[in-house]
Amino acid sequence: MTTGLSRRRLLTTLGATAGGALLLPDWTSLLHPEPDAKVVSRWVPVMGTTVTLVARHADRRHCEAAMAIAVRDLFDVHGAMTRHEPSPLTSMNHSFQRGASQIPEALLTVLERSRGLHEATDGLFNATIGSLTGHLVQPGGASPSAELASAGGGGCNWEHVEVDSDRRTVRLTHPETRLDLDGVAKGYAVDRAARTLRQAGIEHFLINAGGDIYAAGRPNRDAPGWRVQVTQPQGVAGASHTLVLSDRAVATSGNGFRPRNEDDEPIPHLFHPRTQAARTRLFSATALADTTLQADAWATAAFVGESTQLERLAGEHSDLKLLLMGHDGTVVALGA
Repeated sequence: MTTGLSRRRLLTTLGATAGGALLLPDWTSLLHPEPDAKVVSRWVPVMGTTVTLVARHADRRHCEAAMAIAVRDLFDVHGAMTRHEPSPLTSMNHSFQRGASQIPEALLTVLERSRGLHEATDGLFNATIGSLTGHLVQPGGASPSAELASAGGGGCNWEHVEVDSDRRTVRLTHPETRLDLDGVAKGYAVDRAARTLRQAGIEHFLINAGGDIYAAGRPNRDAPGWRVQVTQPQGVAGASHTLVLSDRAVATSGNGFRPRNEDDEPIPHLFHPRTQAARTRLFSATALADTTLQADAWATAAFVGESTQLERLAGEHSDLKLLLMGHDGTVVALGA
């Protein structure tokens, strides 16, 4: 829905949609009055989360029209690559015996970028793990490596994915290969929506898809950018870690707000793609990058990777910054 409420009422509403998120935008900067600008917002349930779009623009009706198109982008991406209901992705994932599947252009784009990010992250981000993610949560919250491996680890390899970009087809050559794009689909959807707003001349906005965030411009004339808080572990005292973003993307991975097992511990959902071992050494890993798709993938890679490997990778990518938060709330920053 779109809101034309007062800024203070708007903040209350946006705060109610935040829930248990690892990244929280600070909306208070929208309280600063600007007579020549209107604050327009929309929030929609899509892609398994609530996506919030907030923009500052002089022409409310023009901004609302642009947001409507951006929301359509979000639903288009959801329809193409969700794993949780029938979609071109689920059809492709069950096409081993049928041969090559023709897929939408958006899905092809995400597959190609995912393969590139797999190489850039030394394999820490691996979208071919779909045969494992369905078996990750075991009864009682356990995730034994041997059971995961037997569930389909042999198919988790890009060599089993044949892509014909000209024909826009994909052929899976291993019976256990499944593509899981949950680690980048939201990021790509945010980037699509951001591009739509920019093409409409909207310069100042923030899009938040459950913690996958792109921030453009600034919330008011006096602010250097949009403030985003990295959530600390529950019960940890001290100052929170705050980022200021302008024309930049950020995403976070972690187990902090996952469902809990019988021992009241978060059930892991992220694991090392080679060893299939569930990763719990960090509370969260945050990545800042030029696009939300990149930030999404790198946050996953940072959460499952080892410190020395991540330090080297961050040094090889000048546009990347990683923040590794421990369970005691301490943060280690890597990269630019």
